[in-house]
Amino acid sequence: MWSFTRKIWHRSEVAALAAALLVSLALALLPSSWREWIGRSVVGTVFAPLEQPLYQLRSLVASRQENLAMRQRLVESQMEIAALRQAALENRALREVLALRPRQQWLLTAAEVSCREPGLLAPEITIDKGRDQGLAAGMVAIWPGGLVGRVSGVDGATATVQTVFHPDSRVSAIDLRSRVLGIYRCLPGKGAVLDLVPLRSDIAPGDTLVSSGYGGVFPFGLRLGTVGRVEPDARRLQLRVGVEPALDLNRLSQTLIITGGQSPPLPSLAVPLTADTASQKPRLRQPALMRPALKIRPPQPRIVTPDTLKLELEGDR
Repeated sequence: MWSFTRKIWHRSEVAALAAALLVSLALALLPSSWREWIGRSVVGTVFAPLEQPLYQLRSLVASRQENLAMRQRLVESQMEIAALRQAALENRALREVLALRPRQQWLLTAAEVSCREPGLLAPEITIDKGRDQGLAAGMVAIWPGGLVGRVSGVDGATATVQTVFHPDSRVSAIDLRSRVLGIYRCLPGKGAVLDLVPLRSDIAPGDTLVSSGYGGVFPFGLRLGTVGRVEPDARRLQLRVGVEPALDLNRLSQTLIITGGQSPPLPSLAVPLTADTASQKPRLRQPALMRPALKIRPPQPRIVTPDTLKLELEGDR
């Protein structure tokens, strides 16, 4: 009997059960204040070290999720800010474009630039309006800064605009100050120039050039640029005039197509009483005109001889 009892107590499960029963009985007999104190002590001593890593792990997981959510909100906010800035720029550009309506008696159709070649002097651009919106080949494209070009090809919903930088583009231009006429064009590798300007023309750096309207394609008054370098070409009896273009394709996102209306009258070629207000520049000093000197022989004294006197008397008879 004694050996059987020792075998029972040697088993770990029975020993743990007996220990648990004894502890439970002791806790039940203790006062409630003692039980609370023992509970807090056991929890603080045994379970607190185990809870701390679990708490940190849960905190890291929650922080990671919150970080991902904040990053997503940051990306969305940046995209929204970029869209708002683009809308502000488009709004400002459209306000400048619409400001042309009170000044001109034209029928205008607004279009967005959808495609163009890279570079400041792109020969062509593509817009998002076409035949369905009433556009046709030959119509003039403008922007608040002046002339863009003319429509060269039209599809159903798109159109191609040949800019003033195209090698085949020619625009009849006039100097607002001196009323000198010329042909505005763009030469490959040389930029914009004013061609066919006579050698003795009054044109100076800083003068404003606009379309003259005499070519019959572009109306009068569309800004082309300002005069840059002026050099004489004695062989061709012309002036080599460099031009700083007014058209900046990097800033061009919208354009207006003149679909109809009344164009302004052609300008007078007489020099206006008021100078070019856009550029108050001194006139170009011209070289002095070379004139041949005429040598006049002074009168010679008359010599009277008897023979000449006799001849004069016979002539009087």
